[in-house]
Amino acid sequence: MNSGATTYTYDAAGNRARKDSGGSWMEYVRFGGSILAENHANSGNGQWTDYIFAGGTRLAEATTGNPTSPSTTTTYYGGDQIGSARILTNGSGGTVESYEYYPFGQGPAPDSTNHYLFSGKERDSESGNDYFGARYYAATSGRFLSPDWSAKAEPVPYSKLDDPQSLNLYAYVRNNPVGSIDADGHNCQGSNASTIACKLDNGPHNVYHGEGQLQPKDSAQQQNTGNVVYNETGGLRPKAKDGSGSSQNLHDSRVAVADVIDNRNKAGAKGGVASDAVSAKERNNPQYKDSQAAASEAANSPDRTGGSTHFYLDYGQPKPSWANGKATTSYGPFVNAAGGGDVPKGADVRIIIVHPEDQQ
Repeated sequence: MNSGATTYTYDAAGNRARKDSGGSWMEYVRFGGSILAENHANSGNGQWTDYIFAGGTRLAEATTGNPTSPSTTTTYYGGDQIGSARILTNGSGGTVESYEYYPFGQGPAPDSTNHYLFSGKERDSESGNDYFGARYYAATSGRFLSPDWSAKAEPVPYSKLDDPQSLNLYAYVRNNPVGSIDADGHNCQGSNASTIACKLDNGPHNVYHGEGQLQPKDSAQQQNTGNVVYNETGGLRPKAKDGSGSSQNLHDSRVAVADVIDNRNKAGAKGGVASDAVSAKERNNPQYKDSQAAASEAANSPDRTGGSTHFYLDYGQPKPSWANGKATTSYGPFVNAAGGGDVPKGADVRIIIVHPEDQQ
């Protein structure tokens, strides 16, 4: 093998675990989808770099030098609305490095201080490409180097047929790099069907909110919507691998419920849905995270319910009187894995979206 070649080693989950380049190497320590530490050797000197995060944002790095003569240097990150590193400062507030980018990320090269650049992704010095997890991205062309893919075979993975930009499997964030992010290399979809990764940032941008109009994004309201979705559907589990009752179908139902809740908020409707209170412990479970992802998808895409303000859970009880004779869309059946409340544990449950009056 060429002594100057670079090789990559991946773990069982497909994440890059090690990089070897010439006489240097680097190993990654991951937790919760983020790189928390790197162990690397340059010219034979071992070195650790630890990363500090808050709310998923990289705030600082602490680098420890040669273990035979250890010393720690801490550098602080300043980022922009899509997570790109813009400035690095030392403990005294002095500038260590600053970076400028073209819209699709072309610009700075990794240096000895930092290699997490455009949208917070690692930029490889040997190729200039950015490692997004599922794929590699070339900022020089504004495109991924390989087409998007999904674990389940689909004709056009992660596409939305009403959005032509999503049909290009090499495109980056549907060609909206200034206001959108891609968390793991899948085009506006996460590493599984219940994780939305391409979303508008929390900055002062406008987002499409149905009915042909743009509205300011309210991240607090979006989280509250996700909390209600969780309290309504958090006990449900898939009954099938594919189609109705699958994990994808459950996620889609949560997006629809989030649309209904958003529509109720816009209409000023009071009550009729679960509380938005969720304990800190519950916020760590996958059902809560999927509910928040569903709320994000609902906030950043056209309303799939057509403006509905009503839904209910069907577990075999009499239909609500206000739903009699109404056109509906049904999701499920799912199984209720939680006890308590009105729905018996182990019951089959369908989520029913009641169409608005102008669609009856």
